[in-house]
Amino acid sequence: MPEDAPEWSPLSGSVVGFDLDLTLLDTREAALVALRAIDPELPAAVDLGRCLTSAAELRAELSRHLPERRIEEALLRYRAAADAEGVAEAQPMPGAAEALARVRGHGGRAVVITGRRPETAAAYLRAAGLTVDLLVGGAAGPEKVSHLRRHGVEVYLGDHPLDMTAAAAAGVFGVGVTTGYATADRLRAAGARMIVSSLSTLVAGPEPAPHPAR
Repeated sequence: MPEDAPEWSPLSGSVVGFDLDLTLLDTREAALVALRAIDPELPAAVDLGRCLTSAAELRAELSRHLPERRIEEALLRYRAAADAEGVAEAQPMPGAAEALARVRGHGGRAVVITGRRPETAAAYLRAAGLTVDLLVGGAAGPEKVSHLRRHGVEVYLGDHPLDMTAAAAAGVFGVGVTTGYATADRLRAAGARMIVSSLSTLVAGPEPAPHPAR
């Protein structure tokens, strides 16, 4: 198990939450398809990690490269391409399917809380062959806090510092996954209580003890 691992498995909680982009799903190619729909040369210029963080960060990143008068049109093109051609490019992150199966194997529920729109997130999960018990879309950064509390999430796994900040604010055990663009140090500084290199790390090896009762 990773250096920061407790004696219990984060996947053995009764309600385990996951971020979507770069945690459960590799959506980098989907984002590149959407960016090319705006401008074929745009993918080489933008900060892809920032584009995948939230709608607000996507807008901010596009504003660095496009005149303000083009932003709304660019966002519409991005979303249309992401919903059409981009869906087919989404792939499960290594260990994603196994992690979801491990949660259910312990009798738990897998909840996705993401900044993506609900219908888009659902389409991406279907295309990647992943099934979750509950999907909450349209919640980015601090907006995740209320949903983490409302749905009784015990553990939240995410690749972005904002995921860890939200988990900490909600009183949830945050697991930082370094499959995105944030380093382990950044995730830990944001409040992560455990760091793993991938979801595969959590499903490898013998079955650990279950999450202790609250």
